[in-house]
Amino acid sequence: MGVKVRFERGFFWIIIHKDGRRTKKKVGKSRQEAERIAEQIRMHLILEGFGADTDIEPAPAFDVFAVRWFDTEVRIPSERGLPGAHARNTVRNRDIFLQRHLIPFFGDRPLDSIRPADIQRFHDEAMRRGELSTSTINTILGTLRLILAHAHVQELVASNAVDVWKSGRGRRKGTAIAPVSGEKVLSHEELEELLATSASHFAAQYPLMLFLADTGVRIGEACGLQWQDLDLANGTARIARSADHAGRLGPTKTRRERDVELSTRLRKALRGIQPDIARDDAPVFRAPEGGPLISSNFRERVFRRIVRKALGKDRRGVTPHSLRHTFASLHMARGTNLKWIQAMGGWSSAKMLLDVYGHYLPSESAGYADALTALDGPQAALSTTRIKGPRRGGRASARRARGKMEPTIRLERTTCSLRVSCSTS
Repeated sequence: MGVKVRFERGFFWIIIHKDGRRTKKKVGKSRQEAERIAEQIRMHLILEGFGADTDIEPAPAFDVFAVRWFDTEVRIPSERGLPGAHARNTVRNRDIFLQRHLIPFFGDRPLDSIRPADIQRFHDEAMRRGELSTSTINTILGTLRLILAHAHVQELVASNAVDVWKSGRGRRKGTAIAPVSGEKVLSHEELEELLATSASHFAAQYPLMLFLADTGVRIGEACGLQWQDLDLANGTARIARSADHAGRLGPTKTRRERDVELSTRLRKALRGIQPDIARDDAPVFRAPEGGPLISSNFRERVFRRIVRKALGKDRRGVTPHSLRHTFASLHMARGTNLKWIQAMGGWSSAKMLLDVYGHYLPSESAGYADALTALDGPQAALSTTRIKGPRRGGRASARRARGKMEPTIRLERTTCSLRVSCSTS
């Protein structure tokens, strides 16, 4: 009894030897598909030889399994606020990816029939249509990868087709975190023009515009800000929650709270809208009609009008999130402390901040070769004196007992200044 795969006359064939009989079947031009079918036949014959029930339950359809995965792994954990759950906007995006892209493509086909070639076909069709950016396509495939990983854990598929597809493609240029493009960042002049236009023509929304520009917070975090979070006397604000596209409050994107500093002009603007009496949980920024501020409404009805009036119709790519990009980029260009920028904006790491905005750092990159040996540079090198352990009961032990143990590592004399000239352009 045996099963073999053989290539003949341009096709792959499966040859089965059983009970002295030989059966041959043509399966196509894909070796991978032929090997998969051969493995299934081998398993069938093994189970049959042990007298086991060979009516193996078929794998569930992709659309049924994907919807079940979304409910149990994404939606319910988020609604219950379980540790490690996705933020609400991420939940919404996962749902969109499923309903608009993945389910229409894979439909009701069995999970175990999805192959790396199908992943390539999905990728190629999405690229040809040109409706989605490369990063969005990769994010959709990331959702598919999570679905198939869940199926793999339940032993419904032999391998994760997305992982196999990615390993076969290799690392491609541009697949890492991409630096933010210039069209999404405002110059200092553009930023000031945007704020001036807001102050003169959209005065009610000026404090929100200034808050986004001077703190670098996400639009959802600004919509979730409450008066109890503000300490105008000390010039700080506590970013403790975020509002999603429907105005529902939840944790921040990183699920961590943080404090941000308020500029002098921002403190003045916030004092101007601070009510005499307000509930602690009252929102700081409200919609024009007085209800909760919805980020999508603000973007479509207010922010775009300000951009068109301030920068003209030809200025594209500017969204409320551009103020966050601008905050980081302008501070990087001015040499602001990197950890301060990260703490203000709530980026997960300084590495991510550098990956996205590092090209805005001061461009001066020469003249530092002698910095370690210059007379006016820092000379805090440690003297690496060899340390020997004291003998028991020796003189060193006696000195330690009397509190007079001499240091074995000493610092050389330091200077206080290192003069560096950096461009701020």
